[in-house]
Amino acid sequence: MLNLLHALTAGCAFFLSFLVFSVRMDTNTVANRWLAAFLCLLGFFMIDDSLAVFGIYRQYPWLYGYPSLATFALAPTLFLCVTHFVSVDKRFKRSELWHFAPFGLFCLLSLPFLLSGNAVKMKAIDDLGGPFDPVDHVMLGMVLAQVISYWLLSLLKLLKHHKNIGQITASPTEFNLDWLLWVLYGIGAMILIWMMDLWYYTLVLDATPATPVYLVLIGWLGYFALRQKEIYPFTQAEAEAVDEIMTGNSELTTLARRPMFSEEKLELLKKRLLEKMEHEKPYLDPDINLPELAGYMQLSVHEMSQLVNEGFAENFAQFINRYRVEESKRLLLSDKYAHLNMVGIAYEAGFNSKTAFNTVFKKLTGVSPSAFRNNQGEV
Repeated sequence: MLNLLHALTAGCAFFLSFLVFSVRMDTNTVANRWLAAFLCLLGFFMIDDSLAVFGIYRQYPWLYGYPSLATFALAPTLFLCVTHFVSVDKRFKRSELWHFAPFGLFCLLSLPFLLSGNAVKMKAIDDLGGPFDPVDHVMLGMVLAQVISYWLLSLLKLLKHHKNIGQITASPTEFNLDWLLWVLYGIGAMILIWMMDLWYYTLVLDATPATPVYLVLIGWLGYFALRQKEIYPFTQAEAEAVDEIMTGNSELTTLARRPMFSEEKLELLKKRLLEKMEHEKPYLDPDINLPELAGYMQLSVHEMSQLVNEGFAENFAQFINRYRVEESKRLLLSDKYAHLNMVGIAYEAGFNSKTAFNTVFKKLTGVSPSAFRNNQGEV
């Protein structure tokens, strides 16, 4: 039963790969291609044991060895998937392929065996489930080191994205990629379970009791992958500028050190921006972001970023949320809006969730919105 479930889990990975590749190509295109590739490779990685257990390799010995090639491609594919989800500049870069150098070397070293006759492969199939030799231990250690390293790099890249997202938006719900963080946690759980399987069931080809957990985690991954939205709805020019701001590359660092505006122009732009915030209230738009505010001000994205950073010593999120909190304070003390609960006040002030409203409000005022209303603004 567990062996059938293991094969079904591999089949689910292949099916999800097909769905992501065919259904999600209009959203986060490059990232989803890498995600589809990761799911496909995961399917090959998992189906390898099933092909041995159910005797497929004995029936078609020429197949043996090919599914295992996915081993050294899984981790870098996951990393590039995460990289493109957090990257605002969505273009594929050939330089990224160097991550697959170990995979290429593994394929090259495996080539003599892959091209060998059925007799050689049948002998190898007969040895499956036997004790590991020193080469097997070295290969396994390299795979574990690669998988753990790339998983940690993916997590760090995503956490860095969370930290930097405030530079371009004050409502990070659509940009913070919480779903991808949960996917990474799920994949981390799969890695941990796989390591435990290797420890307790090193010489066993059959599926282990952890197989149902693999199936649940694959379904978990698929659920989030299929309901994702477009992360950065920017033009190419906006995307390039935002990507430079968020990644802090050398070009932007140089720009940041060299003031874009004279002191007089900076003061003039600050006055224009303050008037716009007071009279047009763009912060009430829950989806306002740095490129949109730059458009309102008829400035480039870089200029808008520097205006906020240097003119007000804040990042974009801090600047916008300060106005939203002031607006919410006015609403909380107004008899006209007394009928609104905290969710209603949050949306009226430009926040897109009660959680974000409570967090930002308490951070800036020291009290919760409810306490502020109950105390009639005495903080």
